[in-house]
Amino acid sequence: MPSETNPYENLHDLRNEMALLHQALTDFPAYRELGIEPRDFFSGFHERLASLCELAFEEFGQTDVQLLRVVELGRERKLLTTDEGVHVISQLMDPPLDAVADAEKLKRHRRERDMREALLRAVSALEAGQADQAATRVADALEGASARLDAAVNVHSARGLLATWHDEYERLRAGKGISLGLSKLKNAVGPLFPGAVLVVGAATGNGKSSLVSEMMLAAADDQTPTGLISMEDSSFITVSRWLSGFAGVSARSLQRGQQADLEPACAQLVEYEGRIFLSECIGGTDQDVMARMSVMARRGAKLLIVDYIGEVAASVPQQDRRNEIRWLVKRLKAHALRLGVALVIVSQLSRPQKERSEGYEPNKHDLKEAGDVENAAEFIVLLWRSKEHDFAPVHVKLAKSKVGGMGARWEMQREIFTEGPHGRRIQGSARLREVVRERNRPEDYGFPAVVDDYEAQLALLASQR
Repeated sequence: MPSETNPYENLHDLRNEMALLHQALTDFPAYRELGIEPRDFFSGFHERLASLCELAFEEFGQTDVQLLRVVELGRERKLLTTDEGVHVISQLMDPPLDAVADAEKLKRHRRERDMREALLRAVSALEAGQADQAATRVADALEGASARLDAAVNVHSARGLLATWHDEYERLRAGKGISLGLSKLKNAVGPLFPGAVLVVGAATGNGKSSLVSEMMLAAADDQTPTGLISMEDSSFITVSRWLSGFAGVSARSLQRGQQADLEPACAQLVEYEGRIFLSECIGGTDQDVMARMSVMARRGAKLLIVDYIGEVAASVPQQDRRNEIRWLVKRLKAHALRLGVALVIVSQLSRPQKERSEGYEPNKHDLKEAGDVENAAEFIVLLWRSKEHDFAPVHVKLAKSKVGGMGARWEMQREIFTEGPHGRRIQGSARLREVVRERNRPEDYGFPAVVDDYEAQLALLASQR
């Protein structure tokens, strides 16, 4: 309970405020996404520092202590050069453990302080014999609290829900959905919507990173800017995949530094400027991933890929890895919804049991920490190979879909350009290409796959009766 000498006791957290100011100085775009205003800070110095960060970002596009001092001198203020300023700046070393939760706590404290201040004014008016003014103060406090609650809580009526749905529906009809690029994947899943999560699962070496690399280029061709946050592969490996496909040379030769004519391929990749974004985040935490998501979304990306979730560390310690994955997936999905983007999460499959033969067809329960990843995903796509070699086709199936189409299957194949000595095949590219078939063979999968054409599907069903 607050004391009589300090009515705002327990209604502020200076350590929490300093952690958020640390983010304002190091990653202002992510800080801005939190919806914090300078007046949310209890400390007057913190409030002025937050205002300086906003001014510096508007003028220079970034924030650091030196730029804040430039902005401060331009407005004839003395804030950062005082003893208090030097002391506070020296304390802003620890980033927030959970920026979203800290921001909500900061705003909740400000709302509670505003209401307590209004009630204190009402008590003062009542003690002075001004009953009408006291009643007005109480009414204002309750009305303000109610308005802030309405703004903070996302509750829609039927009319509001229909209006929101109609806007999204018209956007999809106009071809402005978030495309996945690859034709078979688009036919199976369709355009994604903001906040949707697609999980791509496969065992090691079965082409999941190659698939998302192809997805990036194909989505960019569909005018859907795409960003890849790589937790495992370096940018050199990813770019080598793209250039090998454009140039028609072996990705292995590029990684060995062998000479090749790459000028046309490089020119082709440059044409994707502003449509594909790549960021390495090896050894990073969920905060690092969310910061990169914010930057990519601000640059126009609509489809974001995290490759892969097993390499993301939790910024807040959890009881075990299962709880970490649950916490990570929920945070990344919520952040994608706030940013208005769709999210692709790459996941490993659990190690196969000894009794599983080569070419085992996985199911969604084979995902590591399956229950948590599976529940968060709107769509799950699984990959596997019948044989363990470079030229074996990659089988793909839609294992989960909240909008129908579950069970759709197709194949992808690595490009092979040349014939080596003694008829030996040489892999000419690290890129995966979709195998076009008039009809998927039932013997390939155990049952017929979905046929895109409606008339062909009716004919197929009639032939099976």
